[in-house]
Amino acid sequence: MTRGGWARECAGVFFLGVAAWVLLSGVSKLQDLSMFERALRSHDVLAAVWVRPAVIGVPSIELAVGVFAVFAALTPRVRWAAWSLGVLMLALTAYVGLVWLNPPPAGTTCGCGISNAPVESWGLIVSRNAMLASLLIAIGLMVGRSAHTEPEASTR
Repeated sequence: MTRGGWARECAGVFFLGVAAWVLLSGVSKLQDLSMFERALRSHDVLAAVWVRPAVIGVPSIELAVGVFAVFAALTPRVRWAAWSLGVLMLALTAYVGLVWLNPPPAGTTCGCGISNAPVESWGLIVSRNAMLASLLIAIGLMVGRSAHTEPEASTR
């Protein structure tokens, strides 16, 4: 393995895990659109006219980015997968941050998919999403830089 190869291998595993989570989240939302719509309405962040487009758009974007990330993570170039997932996580972090500033009534689900359990701490969701976004973008920068600066090992 070339120097820095371990970082690309770790990044690939990390991306596959996050991509699978994003894909599962999108599928979960599509399986119960009415629950996702109720969650978005209870958050009271989006204007009523934007809730229905978000109900279809958010899971569709999650599916598209997740599929792209899976395929990109299986190649030597994971940089675009990292940035795509990172930007998606930043957008979700911003949304949940707005919910956290004006929390909905107790017992409200985050609408994240996968789990419909009531949210106990919006701050933990903001922290999780921000950490994932930061790691994804940082690793994307690292992998992108190392791909251009490190020579490949010769096979003499």
